[in-house]
Amino acid sequence: MVMCKLLLVRGILRAMSWTIRQVQIVCAGIWGLALYLPVTFLVLGKNDVSFDYRVYTCNYRFTAEPWRKWLKIASSVTLGFVPNILIVTATVMLVLHLQRARTASRQCRGLIRSQGIITVVLTAIIYTISILPFSIHQFVEPLLKVGKESKFHTFFYRLASSCLLLNLLTNFFICTLTVRSFRTFLVDSGNRLTDLYRPCSISGPMLSHHGARVQRSLAITKDPEWKTPQVEEEYSLSQNETVELKTTANLYDQRIILDYIFPLDNVDEKHFINFKCINISSSTWIYDIRGCMKSLWTPYRYMNGVPSDEIKVWQITRTSTSLVVVCNGVIVLNFNFLTDYRNGYSSCHELWTRESTAIVFRYSHGLYGNSGPMLIRIPSSG
Repeated sequence: MVMCKLLLVRGILRAMSWTIRQVQIVCAGIWGLALYLPVTFLVLGKNDVSFDYRVYTCNYRFTAEPWRKWLKIASSVTLGFVPNILIVTATVMLVLHLQRARTASRQCRGLIRSQGIITVVLTAIIYTISILPFSIHQFVEPLLKVGKESKFHTFFYRLASSCLLLNLLTNFFICTLTVRSFRTFLVDSGNRLTDLYRPCSISGPMLSHHGARVQRSLAITKDPEWKTPQVEEEYSLSQNETVELKTTANLYDQRIILDYIFPLDNVDEKHFINFKCINISSSTWIYDIRGCMKSLWTPYRYMNGVPSDEIKVWQITRTSTSLVVVCNGVIVLNFNFLTDYRNGYSSCHELWTRESTAIVFRYSHGLYGNSGPMLIRIPSSG
């Protein structure tokens, strides 16, 4: 796990562009490597199995030559020496990388957090503690030549085998204690489970952009005007026209990626608005506009005052000067292309004020939760 974290943070831009299939191939490769030792045991010692009363499991004995000698060494190196070396090396590299990231963030007056370093260090410490007794037993027992009645052979082996489970048991609690977004994810997941038993439509007060309280009742029912958006399907929409999206209750970290099609763009050029909820309880949403800022979520760019209503109707309009997003009557974003772009993106105004012909959802993960608990309504041409 620490090695995977190291690969992700060292190649974060490449990792963000991975497809689901690429991720599945990498995971399959990791599982394939993990199966090396048990498959070897099964192939070479399937008829040489004994029951170990110390830990109440079946073990391969490998009493026949030549497997007895070299497989004993191979298992000790594979399960004891190599993992500890990799963990220590990866942890040091991760901490150094995260420390450099903190320094860069401090210089840019960005967010400075220690949760990444704390998580990595605690994970490495717990792993070392869990594997160390077993490694000691594997290396020391052949040297001591103790009998089967000794406490080292029985009690210490039982303790060492139990400690191996410590790493698995504590990973969840380490992430819960040190990673705030993971705690938020757990809370939001629990809320979504309870939401399954709530009715699909609600009536309740909400604030307009003038601050007046109005009463509305919104339902996520499919009427002829509302359609389920499809990936790669183009919807005709020109400048100053408004597209409406209707979504269900806040979903944590589920993106809405709306891509605008400009006729003169190359195939690889993409200009979209990407926004998502990062805190369900406070209805906190962040956004990213491609071509006007770095396509990274941090530092956060917040939408202002997104209503916490269970059903939301988003009205997105691109004018000749700005991109305006209204949610249930509240203007949550009014991004001026000429003044609100980030450093290094002075071409934002030139890119986004051109005439567009349509919008499209290019990615399945941009439909607010893959399956898309979202509807779209496009203004009629008439």
